[in-house]
Amino acid sequence: MKALIGIKEVNLEKENKIQNAKEFLRPRELAALLGVSVWTVYTMSDRGKLPVVYRDNNRHGKQRIFRKKDIEEWLEKRRRETWEQTGYKN
Repeated sequence: MKALIGIKEVNLEKENKIQNAKEFLRPRELAALLGVSVWTVYTMSDRGKLPVVYRDNNRHGKQRIFRKKDIEEWLEKRRRETWEQTGYKN
């Protein structure tokens, strides 16, 4: 589907894919964000320690991606747990 915005023609499907891509992280991007190796990200997701989404990819079978919102919530939960373990109270 295409739409005209001003004088520029925009492919809406392509725009939606770009928007969705911003909502997800690839394993390499998540590894950089967390400061760990890609293999650590794979291991943590395999063991259920990271929230992961699998999507079908025609070329490579299933591909694991990480929803940014889920990762932000996971990080916040980890921060709270760390503070609780230290006995810190807000």
